[in-house]
Amino acid sequence: MAEIIGTVKLGDGRAAFFDPSTNIYLTMQNPVAHVTSDMKTARLKNGVRAKTISLISGTLDVGSSSRPLFQQVKEILPAPKIEEKLPEPAVEEVKSVEVVKEEPVVEAAAESVIDTTEPEAAEVKKEPEVTTAPESGAKRGRKAHK
Repeated sequence: MAEIIGTVKLGDGRAAFFDPSTNIYLTMQNPVAHVTSDMKTARLKNGVRAKTISLISGTLDVGSSSRPLFQQVKEILPAPKIEEKLPEPAVEEVKSVEVVKEEPVVEAAAESVIDTTEPEAAEVKKEPEVTTAPESGAKRGRKAHK
């Protein structure tokens, strides 16, 4: 009798899986199957890689049934803390500076004489007045509708 080397289940979101070499048919009603040592597991390995099926326990390698694919971790060790000493930033001394208010220098500007007289005899041009047609709404040759 062949011994069970692993257990597979249907992948998440999958409706069915069939492997003709092992004759494993997984559906939503029967999502789990056992893999024995006398089965050809090449297509099952491809199914696990493609995530159409998942390996629950054991292994799919026929020759290494004593070595499981997944091992339960008993204790998780904390990561070692690495302390890095950063170089201290260089600090420069700043000398205080006195603020001196300077008064603005006003230079006497040369005054220029501006002629503000207007020409007395300036001609004023008038634009021609525009006359508009009466607003009857009627165009040439047509009668207005009332």
